[in-house]
Amino acid sequence: MGNLVPVKITSSIGTITDNLDAVEASIMEKVEEYKKTVVTEDTIKDSKQLLADIRKEKQGLDDERKSIKKAWMGPYDTFEKRVKKIISLYDEPVEAINSQLEEYDRQRRDEKRIEINNIYNIVKGDMEEWLPLERIYNPKWENATYSNKKIREDMEALFGQMEISVSTIKSVSSEFEEEGLAVLKNTGDLAAAFNEMDNRKRIKEEIVAKEKRKHQEEEQKKTGMEEADKVSEEPGNTIMQQPGLQVQGTQQAGVKEPVQETDMPFAPEKEIVIRVHIRESSLGWFKKLMEEKFIRYEVI
Repeated sequence: MGNLVPVKITSSIGTITDNLDAVEASIMEKVEEYKKTVVTEDTIKDSKQLLADIRKEKQGLDDERKSIKKAWMGPYDTFEKRVKKIISLYDEPVEAINSQLEEYDRQRRDEKRIEINNIYNIVKGDMEEWLPLERIYNPKWENATYSNKKIREDMEALFGQMEISVSTIKSVSSEFEEEGLAVLKNTGDLAAAFNEMDNRKRIKEEIVAKEKRKHQEEEQKKTGMEEADKVSEEPGNTIMQQPGLQVQGTQQAGVKEPVQETDMPFAPEKEIVIRVHIRESSLGWFKKLMEEKFIRYEVI
């Protein structure tokens, strides 16, 4: 393939000889002269002739300017047309080469995507449902400078973190484990999964507490009605009920107090010890998570 011939252009700037300085001085002199002159019947003919001469000189100077410009611009106009034609010729190989480079890069990226998919299939194990490729896909993996070894390391780190997250949720033995795992599967966010379990636990506790208060109120009401009936049945405490008259009993000594409910909705939780194996690179992330959830841990 031959090399391009480098561009070499030389030009010389011509000179123009004129007496414009003298012309300018004479015009200024005439201007000053006519500022002091009043046109009269005797000078009107000479004034008109002078005006015609001035206009003729003015037109002659402008015509000379145009002529010189045309003469000077002639070589440049010819040169410009030639240059523009040559410049357009550069575009053809540029477009052809650029098109081939773009096609090459497209094919290279297609091949890299296949390699990325193969690496994913090797690394994923049984964790595909937790981290589908489209969720963890990083466009920089397609760069020519990003090695397959580095891609695999990135994927392994992501899967390692997800395995720890799944194990952590299962280890707390929460009754809302499935809900937490569902959030983790959809978002990949362990903190969000714990928040979901905590929220569900709080809601359940509120419902149980509400039901307990309702049950206690019903029991107290029932006990009160039973005690009132007992009092009304005792000798000397019977009140004849007349139409429109509400019967009330008087509470006597020895009446049983309402039964105190001693069963708690939740027994105090006991502490359990969980051993989690993680990579050293994930230790900082794991510590932060445990501290956010106020979970005590020990690094062995």
